[in-house]
Amino acid sequence: MLTRVIFRSRSWIPCRGQRRSFTGYQYQAEPEIPRVKYIRPVIWSAAAIGLIYFQAAQTEITLDYKHNGIDSKRGTSLTFEQIEAERVDQARAEMRRRSNANVSLYDLTSNQALATAWNSLTSVERAAGTVTGLNGMLHLSRIFFPDIRVAHLPIQNTNWTLLTSMFGHGGSFHLIANMYVLNSFALPVGASKTFKGSTSHCVAFYLSSGILSCLAYHLQSAVKPMYRYIPCLGSSGAIYAMIGAFGMSHPDAGIGIIFLPFSVPAQQALYGLAAFELYGTIFGWGLGLAHISHLTGLAVGVSYVYYNGGIHVWRNLKKFIYEVESGQRREIRR
Repeated sequence: MLTRVIFRSRSWIPCRGQRRSFTGYQYQAEPEIPRVKYIRPVIWSAAAIGLIYFQAAQTEITLDYKHNGIDSKRGTSLTFEQIEAERVDQARAEMRRRSNANVSLYDLTSNQALATAWNSLTSVERAAGTVTGLNGMLHLSRIFFPDIRVAHLPIQNTNWTLLTSMFGHGGSFHLIANMYVLNSFALPVGASKTFKGSTSHCVAFYLSSGILSCLAYHLQSAVKPMYRYIPCLGSSGAIYAMIGAFGMSHPDAGIGIIFLPFSVPAQQALYGLAAFELYGTIFGWGLGLAHISHLTGLAVGVSYVYYNGGIHVWRNLKKFIYEVESGQRREIRR
């Protein structure tokens, strides 16, 4: 669960050369390093997160209609609360089927066994598996296409890399560690009271947390100019958000630490991680990690559960979209 800061050659730094004419000859002036923009990335991030959440909520409403056999064009007499209650019941049934499934890795010796194992997973776990596959494919593709750049470099002033940076990794260990943690926490976080088995909600939360974590790294460069020239790469900010949500949802659950034979209560682990990342952000540990991204992700996850984002953000957004669409259908029928 590490977001790496990667040192690259100076070819990463865009410069604008100034040509000057002087007494009949020309010379190339020193390159002018562009200023890092901060307002635009904030606006872009807010717009991207809003779009992600809106599209995810719209997708889930469409799936709710499909599961209930409702024609989205004609509408239904069911209220939003009734449709939402039915979705939650379906998610709980899926969780029960998952708990009863007993698939051993030693049985995965054929395509049929793999398909059976995949289908036995919850939709949240399948989403985490899909993210893992996308990250793995991108990592392998960089072997054949090394010029693919998804990392975020503040001095480049490229907004879209605030999102793409979370799909790249600095090495195989970095990728494996992050994806292991993601798949470990996907099921309990998805089943928590905040997310209630909603895959669309989990995906929107994951992507938005990644954007906010990378944005924090970008903004840090205003205080620590050296970070303007150091790319940020990795999904750890989003994964720290998952850990934060897990710790707030299951404070007494144990979190195992790799290579150590014991676990730590989730809430105590949150305190330890926060202290470690805060010290690293202010003073640095010399580990080459984007501590500010980790700390931001952790804060996002903790705050989202503490302030009940499942109700105040997700449910209210879904209800708003449902009521707008229902109102439009009533106007059409008139």
